[in-house]
Amino acid sequence: MRRELTHRPLLAAFVGFAAGMAAFLAWWVLLIPVLAGFFARERRITLILFCAAVFGFLLRPDPTAPLIVEERHFAGEVVVKTIPRNSPFGMSAVAKGDQMYVLRLPTGMDVSMGDRLSLTARMIPLKEHHLRPAGAVAALQPVGDIQVLQRGLVVWRWGLKLRNSFVDFVDKHAAPPSVGVIEGLCFGVTSEILPDQRKSLQRSGAAHIVATSGLHVLLMSVGLAWLLMKLPFPLYVQFILLILILILYAGAAGMRAPIMRAMVMVCVLMVGPMLRRSPDGLSAVSLAGVLSLLLWPSAILEVGFWLSYAAVFGLILYLPLPEDSEDRRAVRVRKWIRSTAYASLIAFLATLPIVASVFGEVPLFGVVVNLLVLPVVPLVILVSLIGFGFSLFVPAVGGWLLANIASPLSGWILMIVESTGGQSWSAVSVPWIAPVWTAVFYLLAILIWRPKIREA
Repeated sequence: MRRELTHRPLLAAFVGFAAGMAAFLAWWVLLIPVLAGFFARERRITLILFCAAVFGFLLRPDPTAPLIVEERHFAGEVVVKTIPRNSPFGMSAVAKGDQMYVLRLPTGMDVSMGDRLSLTARMIPLKEHHLRPAGAVAALQPVGDIQVLQRGLVVWRWGLKLRNSFVDFVDKHAAPPSVGVIEGLCFGVTSEILPDQRKSLQRSGAAHIVATSGLHVLLMSVGLAWLLMKLPFPLYVQFILLILILILYAGAAGMRAPIMRAMVMVCVLMVGPMLRRSPDGLSAVSLAGVLSLLLWPSAILEVGFWLSYAAVFGLILYLPLPEDSEDRRAVRVRKWIRSTAYASLIAFLATLPIVASVFGEVPLFGVVVNLLVLPVVPLVILVSLIGFGFSLFVPAVGGWLLANIASPLSGWILMIVESTGGQSWSAVSVPWIAPVWTAVFYLLAILIWRPKIREA
């Protein structure tokens, strides 16, 4: 018996919902579900596409609020909508008052997602208009004391304290050049990455490795699942404990779109075997996308959302299924290298239109750089997190692991990135690409895809 590894209704729901929410770009975006429905083989898929597009259009965020172009005074209440992230200004988060703002906070302040604050602040214009998060119109720089009127969920504050403890641990034991890489890999903290390093990461095509993504959640899930299996608990109890720990980690890592996607995918892939059903990656990522947009509609405005889902969809749709093999080790190694290179190429092509449109340049060596760097990334994450765990009980062991293993490995990553991205010819500048051509690219990619099948 053969079984398709796809779940077309969920894919149709995600495509239609995302297209409807993205209709703020222009009316023609709604043509995506219309064309996809026209080529669909099943009437129910066409109906799902149209209904999801209408629902997404009704819930779409409003990014048209005019930017504040001159400094003003602000006094009132705001609600923190995202987990604060470390930044060159201290900490920053998206906050909602009468409009959406980027709230700048002192480092270490006990404020997290869901908190309602009363403050007086300077309203400062944003510099990067096309990258403004969640449609924010300005930045708020508090003046004087900040009064916390109501607290959000305590788990978000626990996660923030966990992240700050890890940052202190890395700052104390890691070599200075690798501090930013380790903190970015493990918890998405990029404030310690130097401007030259940041530019090299972008031009080399490896900027995504220092932004906590699905890889990090996957590693956490595998490690935690292995540990929980050693405990004498029923399977459903292990699943609940795993999800609670992942929620805490997500709070520490910023609870951004890639994190939410990976968490939902892990849940779907774990629940499948519990319900005696075969795990399905396409169903998992489609459901994750719909839930993410329902919980946080403004995610549709973030570049990270589009890059994350484009890469994962590309890998799921076009990466060949792994085959059971009894070949010799050398043959298996060659196959692994070939599949890793193929995965890097797919992820590169899947995100290419977005990278070109947003950043205005295309890295020439992205596939090669990722092939050299990505195998080292899991080692850096695992050793750093294990070292942090040891530091809570045996500080000397934790510090040794970070200084003697994690730091040299992150030094390898920096060497590859700086030797490629540091050159003026490592990236090619491209003219601005109209969103319609980006939409056409992805629509064609979906239409030419054919389902993969495997033995049940």
